[in-house]
Amino acid sequence: MGRKRASMRGADRRLRLILFVCVAVLAAAGGRAGYLQAFEGGRLGAEAREQQTTVIPIPSERGALLDRRGRALAAASPAVTLGAYTRLVTNPMQLARTLAPLVAVDAERLTALLSDRRHVYVELVRGLDLAARDRIQAEGIGGGALDFTDGERREYPQGVGAQLVGVVDTDGKGIAGAELSLDRYLRARAGTKEVLMDPARRVLRVLRETPPEPGRDVHLTLDRDLQAAVDRIVAETAERWGAKGATAVVLDPRDGGILAMASAPGVPEGGYRQATSEQQRLRAVTDQYEPGSTFKLITVGAALQEGAVTPQDTFTTPNCIALYDRTVCEAHDKGTLVRSVADIFADSSNVGTIMIAKDELGQDRLAAWIDRLGFGVRTGVDLPGEGSGTVRPLSEWSGTSILNIPIGEGIAVTPLQLASVYAAVANDGIWREPHIAARIGTEGLPEVKRKRVFSRAVTRQLQTMLRNAVETGTGTLAQISGYTVAGKTGTTQKIDPETGEYCGAECGYHSSFVGYVPATRPRAVILVMVDEPDPALGYYGADVAAPAFAEIGKAAVELLGLAPTRS
Repeated sequence: MGRKRASMRGADRRLRLILFVCVAVLAAAGGRAGYLQAFEGGRLGAEAREQQTTVIPIPSERGALLDRRGRALAAASPAVTLGAYTRLVTNPMQLARTLAPLVAVDAERLTALLSDRRHVYVELVRGLDLAARDRIQAEGIGGGALDFTDGERREYPQGVGAQLVGVVDTDGKGIAGAELSLDRYLRARAGTKEVLMDPARRVLRVLRETPPEPGRDVHLTLDRDLQAAVDRIVAETAERWGAKGATAVVLDPRDGGILAMASAPGVPEGGYRQATSEQQRLRAVTDQYEPGSTFKLITVGAALQEGAVTPQDTFTTPNCIALYDRTVCEAHDKGTLVRSVADIFADSSNVGTIMIAKDELGQDRLAAWIDRLGFGVRTGVDLPGEGSGTVRPLSEWSGTSILNIPIGEGIAVTPLQLASVYAAVANDGIWREPHIAARIGTEGLPEVKRKRVFSRAVTRQLQTMLRNAVETGTGTLAQISGYTVAGKTGTTQKIDPETGEYCGAECGYHSSFVGYVPATRPRAVILVMVDEPDPALGYYGADVAAPAFAEIGKAAVELLGLAPTRS
């Protein structure tokens, strides 16, 4: 009995010991759990969620840029976004080196992305073409670590109007041309999808989703076929005359819409990203130059509108005119002539134009008209990088400014500024703000700015003078068979940047022509400016720019379907 009681007491002690150990273990576990919950809960919970959930972007389509007939100038084409699940990548550097030549991304950048274990999913390349995707999948590159999401890439059919249309960056955001200035309409907003995944990367359920918002299509005022013709003619003109460059702009005078715009040197066949900054620049908007005789329209128009002269008033014009230490002569010595205002304009007489400005109009009123017509300020065109030109305020005019400003020297304009003033004359005296966007989606844009700059009577007088300048004056090479044409030639010497003096052939010339067709019912205002044509080949606007105007004008009347206006 004693031994039995002792055995029972031993078993009881062992049971109590076991119970004590169990309670101690449970207490320790509870304490650890409490500690983790209290002090580490946030961190551990976040890590757990990160291991189970991931956010996947949902691409959306950028709006297209369409010409006035609905033809694509920039549009989306099928592509994919290549991503990777970083925790499934065993050798980031090796995978990066394999992918780099296939996706045209630097291996070092890919390595950094693939090594980023802070994120479950990383985006490697957007806009990857389908052929590259198919090759990666066919070769089994990356195994299950890589992911392909349907998306898009930006395409520019035929490369027409590359400077004007512009380009997007790798994220699909506009960075030049209309792609930049109209980006707020074109831009798509990508969506996101947060999903719960198992360790094998299978989606268990979608936790939350933000739907994507596609961009809106923008219809431009541009005519694709006319733009292609202008691209070609501008390039050929620069080459033909051995010029540093050439620029052309075509406006619809009725509403200020830009029908075409191009500069040479232009974007190469390789596309916008292969172009230099010189090739990318839209010079009709950004650059300024001294307009020369094409500016005489402003001087004569102001004098007519102020009632200072009539087209029939006559002036005795010598070959040269002098004031203080400056002398200005005619381009060609014809001796002393008696000319009417209309003849002075048609013959592009420097002396006659100066006499009108100095003796009849006065520098105060001329300066006021230069301001009124918008020189020295931006036109407001919906394209990036617009220049304002350079106009000295009246207080800074010198005693001899009245000799050069009336004939387009000592003042700088952009091609678009000057073309818009000629468009106002073509539009019965009403100036319209130049623009490239016609409508956004199905919505029309607000009415563009407009203002009357010349009365109807004065406008008709200027229209007659411009037509005579082409038919019997200096612009005969701008004529187009079957159509009436109006316009004005211009030739300006460049200035030596060191001396500040005009230096003729040594520094080069700007040769230009501005006008419109048909003269009777204007539909296309065209400016052509050739920068530094080879003087050995020719440099007068009448010889260099007027023929290019005629080529563009001929393309315009054909492509716009305009009926002939003369036999």
